[in-house]
Amino acid sequence: MLSRGIDLATANRFGLGFNSFYFEKTNTRLNAITIPLSKNCFSARNINPNEEMRYYKTKDSDVDIFNKQAMTNKQPICAITEGEFDCLSFETLNVNCVGLGSANNVNLFIESEKDKNKTFIIALDNDEAGQKWAQKLKEYFKENKIKFAEFDNCGYKDPNEALVKDKSAFSKSIFSLIKKLEKQNNAEM
Repeated sequence: MLSRGIDLATANRFGLGFNSFYFEKTNTRLNAITIPLSKNCFSARNINPNEEMRYYKTKDSDVDIFNKQAMTNKQPICAITEGEFDCLSFETLNVNCVGLGSANNVNLFIESEKDKNKTFIIALDNDEAGQKWAQKLKEYFKENKIKFAEFDNCGYKDPNEALVKDKSAFSKSIFSLIKKLEKQNNAEM
């Protein structure tokens, strides 16, 4: 977890762990960081980059948004990321955030209960899929008169890469954006 820039306090707060999975059918072992997504669902990320199987998700129920309560808690701002590690990257800096688990889960976010008085920060991956789904979120927010802003991931592929490669720039960039949004929110009151 530390190699992904996630501090131990955040890892403990979200119940991250480690497990070793063996898949007899393919004779593959997956040594992975486990991330609880809900009571009956978790995501596992392989810690060995040389393995063919890098990512594995298991579920006993429908997949849900990671840290979903961030959409309805008392915090006035909530970032939206694709992956769980991207979400944890913001949470490491104590920035309220949800992780979709995949850009394809934007519809799940749209259909979920959320505080429409929050300002949402779109921080999806800087790739074709991320940009496509970010556009869908922007259209949804505009249609529903929900305040939003965009975060550029400091030029990196995603928030986790930004945190790992330049934590200082990542931190300065997100807190600068939050300060700007807070000023706008206060001016509207």
